[in-house]
Amino acid sequence: MIRFLGKEQIPQLCRFCSGDPFGCRIASLALAYGADSGFAEFWLQTTESGQACGAVSRLNGAVTVQISSAADQEELEEFLSHIGYGTALWESSLRESAGEVMEWDGKGVAARIAGEFFFSEAPALSQVYDLLKQCEDESFRVPEFDAFYVDTSHRLRHRTARLAALEHKGRLLACGFSLWETPDSAVLGAIAVTPQSRGRGLGSAVVLHLLEQLEGKRVYLFRSNGKNEKFYQRLGFTHRTYFKEGTGTDVRIFSHRS
Repeated sequence: MIRFLGKEQIPQLCRFCSGDPFGCRIASLALAYGADSGFAEFWLQTTESGQACGAVSRLNGAVTVQISSAADQEELEEFLSHIGYGTALWESSLRESAGEVMEWDGKGVAARIAGEFFFSEAPALSQVYDLLKQCEDESFRVPEFDAFYVDTSHRLRHRTARLAALEHKGRLLACGFSLWETPDSAVLGAIAVTPQSRGRGLGSAVVLHLLEQLEGKRVYLFRSNGKNEKFYQRLGFTHRTYFKEGTGTDVRIFSHRS
């Protein structure tokens, strides 16, 4: 059975999502927006005995799915087809998937930064957005500014996300986010360095600065195929699983799982 969640069921959702990278995204969204905001929506699948076995979140048409081995995948596929979505993210066991989920092993390396750099306490989100736009490619797209600003500022205020921004002489050179954060987990992303500042250890410094702030949490990241594998391995990230992304036409999403 799949049921729509109200605010009273959010603690149950968060318990099910704990300790899982896909669950971290879902639970973080629930903690930031709640179940009655009118923006984010949440569903929980349960077995006949009432045990949680699957979770779904949707915000602005973007769906994230977490399932356990007890989940009814056929029911979930039919449900997703019914509610509709623009994009979906789910776990895949196949190496040929969209990308890899990595988890930090707690052993990173020290960052070496040359020059007079410092981390800004409160960088302007407009400057962060401009930096992210400079780093767009086929696997990394930035939403329109209004959507970026509203969602990012909301989650930063609710402490379900955090931002690290590295400056030099008043100019923003690198940034990174804990994009999704719960009391026990976090997902890093949007690590960006201006093209002219690369190769100086700034990206490593941003990641390690975030990891220091996230001490005690399980930290994950979603890495697209062919992107920055050695970089993250040097910083102590190891393979956890794979992920797959699809559009609203890919309703048989779990056919990608083994």
